[in-house]
Amino acid sequence: VRWERLTPGPLPNVDFLELVYAPGAESSPVLYRHPGQEMLLILSGRLDIYVGFERYELGPGDSMHFPSVLPHRYVNPTGTETRAVTTIIRDEP
Repeated sequence: VRWERLTPGPLPNVDFLELVYAPGAESSPVLYRHPGQEMLLILSGRLDIYVGFERYELGPGDSMHFPSVLPHRYVNPTGTETRAVTTIIRDEP
């Protein structure tokens, strides 16, 4: 899994990132959570996004938004690379 910042440097309370998931890669073997909101757009490939007890299958052009405080994880269940763009808005400290 590779997450690359798409801004020249860190921004206060926001991460704007490109995600690259190799075949079979996952963000974590278990659900995790953190403060904030996540928005995701799939550029190519497929990701299964687990949020709570639900699984969402996203392909190219699909997007979603969810509160990051909900348990979640990303999985590329395919044999090809997946690319996506995500914005994570962290809660104010």
